[in-house]
Formats: sequence, C-alpha cells, structure tokens
Amino acid sequence: MKRYRLLVSGRVQGVGFRWYVKDLARQNALCGWVRNLRNGQVEVVAEGDERAWQSFLDQLRSGHLGRNIEKLEVAEEVSGEALEGFEIRFS
Repeated sequence: MKRYRLLVSGRVQGVGFRWYVKDLARQNALCGWVRNLRNGQVEVVAEGDERAWQSFLDQLRSGHLGRNIEKLEVAEEVSGEALEGFEIRFS
C-alpha cells in the first residue's frame, strides 16, 4: 500500500471538488480523506495500491473538474493511522 498527500491548487473550493475527489477515490478503492485548506487549496491524504493511485490521478486530471486544477503537488507519506473508507473532513 502506498500513501500520498496531495495539495491541489486552482479553482477547487466552492465547486464540489471535495465530492468529486471522494467519488474518484471510492471508484479506485482508495481509503483516506479530503478537506479544504484556508489558503484556497484542497488537501487529500489517501492510500491504496500503485495501480489504483495512477488511475485516480489520471481521472482527477482528466475528469470534468480536472480543468480547475492549476497545480497538483504529490508527496509520498509514511503510513500512520489506519485509514478506512473515504471521507470529507471539514476544517
């Protein structure tokens, strides 16, 4: 299992982007969470196998809200707390 943290910049708040991420994560069997940050970015922390991650990232960029992404930062993380399901967190 790989765990990644994404920081997504662009027009990604107030457009249903967190629900878009949640749907894609569930379709690709990723576990984790998504939340808005105060600086206008969206943060995603999730884990799954490498193939699922690649599919998720491809769909994220090419899907209907992918056009709103200006910058996508991806960093691998060390697994910490066990992640189950996929949720939207409210800051």
